Amino acid sequence: MSKFTDAKSREWILTLDPCIIDDVHKELSISLYTITDDKGVALTELYGNVPVFCNLVYIIVREQAQAAGIDERGFMRGMAGDALEAMGEAFYQCLAEFAPKKKRELMMLGMKQMNEHQAALMPLAQKKLTTELQRKFGELSASLESTPEDSDSGS
Repeated sequence: MSKFTDAKSREWILTLDPCIIDDVHKELSISLYTITDDKGVALTELYGNVPVFCNLVYIIVREQAQAAGIDERGFMRGMAGDALEAMGEAFYQCLAEFAPKKKRELMMLGMKQMNEHQAALMPLAQKKLTTELQRKFGELSASLESTPEDSDSGS
C-alpha cells in the first residue's frame, strides 16, 4: 500500500489488484502488467501525459474518491506541483508492490538508482543553468548598454 497527499491536502491510498488493473485496461487501454517491460518507455510516456496519468490513478482510488464525494475532475484539480511528483512515486511503489518478488526487487532497485543519479545530477544541472543564465544576461546587458551611435560608428 502506498500513499500520497494531493495539493488539496487529501490523502490517497494506492493499491492494485487484478480488478483495478482490468478496469485501467478497459477504460484507458493501458496494461499495467507490461508497462515496465520496455525499459520504462511506456511508464515515462504515461508520467509525461498528466491528464491520462491522473485518470489512471483516479481509477485506482475511485472507490475512495466516490466515498468522499469526489468525482474524476475534482480529483484531478488536486494534482499540481509536488502532488504530481508524490502521485508518481506512490504509483510506482504501488506497481512494484503488486509485482512478483523478483520483478518488485528490480523495480525498487531501479527507483533507488534513479533517485541517486538525480540527486547527483542536480548540483551539476544547477551550475550549468546558472552559468548559462549569467552568459545570456551578460550578452543582454552588453547589448542594452551599447548606444545606437556605437553601431553606426563603423559606417
